[in-house]
Amino acid sequence: MGIRWACWKTVVAAWAAPAVASARAIAGASAIASATALSRGVIGSVRVKANSLRGGIAGTGRRSLSENEYQCQFDELHGPRPSLRGDGCVAATRRECYGAPPEVTLTDFAPRRHLLPTLALLIFGGVCISWAAILVKVAVRQELGPTSIAFWRLLTGAVTLFAAAALTGRPLLLPPRLALLACLGGTIFTADLFLWHRSINLVGAGLATILASTQVFNTAILNWIFVGEKPRGRFFFAAAVGLFGVALLAGVGSDIALTGDYLRGVLLGLATGLAYGSYLLTTRHLGRREPPLSPITIVAWLSLGGAASSGLICLFENDPFLPATATAWSALLALGIAVQAGGWWAIATALPRVRGATGGLVLLLQPLLATVWGWLLFGERLAPLQLVGALLTLGAIYAGTLGLGRRPARDAQASRS
Repeated sequence: MGIRWACWKTVVAAWAAPAVASARAIAGASAIASATALSRGVIGSVRVKANSLRGGIAGTGRRSLSENEYQCQFDELHGPRPSLRGDGCVAATRRECYGAPPEVTLTDFAPRRHLLPTLALLIFGGVCISWAAILVKVAVRQELGPTSIAFWRLLTGAVTLFAAAALTGRPLLLPPRLALLACLGGTIFTADLFLWHRSINLVGAGLATILASTQVFNTAILNWIFVGEKPRGRFFFAAAVGLFGVALLAGVGSDIALTGDYLRGVLLGLATGLAYGSYLLTTRHLGRREPPLSPITIVAWLSLGGAASSGLICLFENDPFLPATATAWSALLALGIAVQAGGWWAIATALPRVRGATGGLVLLLQPLLATVWGWLLFGERLAPLQLVGALLTLGAIYAGTLGLGRRPARDAQASRS
């Protein structure tokens, strides 16, 4: 342990300078994106007026929210929670507790040409994270352990994001309880990378990434169990199609022996989806705070918690920890700066500004491009039935994102009573 700590001190200068330089670039881009959003009205304007008018007002474009719209928007802003009337009974609707919904003035989304910079930023983020599996495979070939790769990725990403937060004037600290929650989320993310990196090494970058992308289904089921958000009917159909696609993708029906390392890699890929779904469920609370927290600060603390937990695991492993070649250092710096910091910053910035269907479609670039990069760079090929399974799985993932419910089941039942 002492030797590794001494080695760590000797290499801080090697990656700190590139990380800070990247942070300056992210900070500058963040300021430009914010200014563009404000000046062009990327997501359209919403003006809330404190009155309780019912019905539309002809010629003004104004209308009052319906009960369902009101409850959905309230839950999205504040989270579901029971409300009590004066007599101590649970209110049947939000209106009984908070009065009639406010009148809102809604305008259309900005013209398509104004959305192009946001869409380009989202595509940039999807392309960045699509290289994650490839860079992991490069680092593994340089004799680095899977957990060591996760440590360097998360540590470099945390340094870059904290530097970007400082340069843009965002807060660096979280309240103690939220900091603990962020560290817990980072620990679960470490489990995600622990499983995924080993899956990549066993079955390849493309297949491992598609299997990990099944987190869409795991997240929905976990939200249903623990939060009460029941998915729509189409989600279950998409999940069934996705399960069939995963079976084909794993090699069922193809001339592939489902034994040994290959089967273990498939199972690790599916377990990665479960771990990532748990990570999203755990950290969801961070994004629903009032006032909202900066995405850069949130991801920075998650990365720091993940780096601490993965570093602790490395102490009990015998895999190589310190990169020994320039290729290994380049892969790790790219993972930390381009993927962990740059890619996820771009996605966190752009995703709220586009429609959900558009965002879900663009994020499918990660598994799709990871498969292409694996084929071009490492000769990873899928059998014909595996290709069919990959297309079915990706289509089911996209359909699954469209079938996710927004309101908890208990609120939906209350609104019907």
